[in-house]
Parts: sequence; C-alpha cells; structure tokens
Amino acid sequence: MKRCVKCGFNNNEESYFCEGCGLDIKEENFTNNNDNPTSQKMVYTNSSNIISPEDNKKANILSTISLICFYLIAGIFLIVPSYLDRFLSAEMIDIVHISSYLVGLMFHLAGLVLMIITRVKYSGNVFGKVVMWLYIITYLGIVLLFFVGFIFIFLFIILLRSMFG
Repeated sequence: MKRCVKCGFNNNEESYFCEGCGLDIKEENFTNNNDNPTSQKMVYTNSSNIISPEDNKKANILSTISLICFYLIAGIFLIVPSYLDRFLSAEMIDIVHISSYLVGLMFHLAGLVLMIITRVKYSGNVFGKVVMWLYIITYLGIVLLFFVGFIFIFLFIILLRSMFG
C-alpha cells in the first residue's frame, strides 16, 4: 500500500492515480505505509501529460459535445435549409438560409472553442487530441478543396483563351 503525501489516502501498489485526490503516482508523491512518512521528502508534482480519471472523463465529455456541435448540429443547420426551399415563399427563403447558416456557424465555432478549452485544460486527454486532429484535417481538406478548385478554374480560363483567342 502507498500513502499519498497530499491527502493521506492508502492506495494499491498497482494504482496510477491516488484514489483519494487524483494525484499522479510517482515515487516522490507516495510513501510506503511501513516507512515513517515524515522522514521522507514530500514533493507535490503534477505532470501535464497525465490527468486523473475524473479529469479524463470531463475532457471526454467536452470533446464529445465539441464533436456534436462542430459536425452534427452545424451540419444540420447548413444542409437542411436547401431542403426547405420548396415549402417556403420566395421572401422567406433568403431569411431562412441566412439565419440557419449563422446558427450553424455559431455551433461550428462553439465546437471549435470547446476543443481548444479541452486541449488547454486537459492536455493529457487522448480523445481531445484526436478531436483536435480531426478539426485540423477538416480545415486542411477545405483549404485543399478551395486550392484545387481555383487551379481548375485558372486552367479552364487558360484553355478558353487558347481556344477562342
């Protein structure tokens, strides 16, 4: 059994975190029960790459909410208005499209902000890292699509000029 120097909880030898306070287990953070805890150097260190199970759960929840906002809800508000056109009057189509695009953009940005908060506050969370890389790949894909689109438009203009003088 190991006694935590922060809260005094007795932990199992195979534990990675203190079950009492969540402190990461390192030799300098714990003392054996057989030793005199006051005779050893007690240092509280917390590695930024290792987080407690409670914080890991919080980070996973934030990452999941971020994914839902970033992809699902934003996607619904960006795609659904085009299906509503046949049910709306001509005056309402523009209003519905603009308002739904703005709401979708707000959810998209909310998902991005939640991911940033998760990465800053819980830097050791693996799911938060995966979500971050998904967002990076998404933005790189969008930039790549625009870049390829501009190249095709440029090549098409050159082709038209060469054909029609």
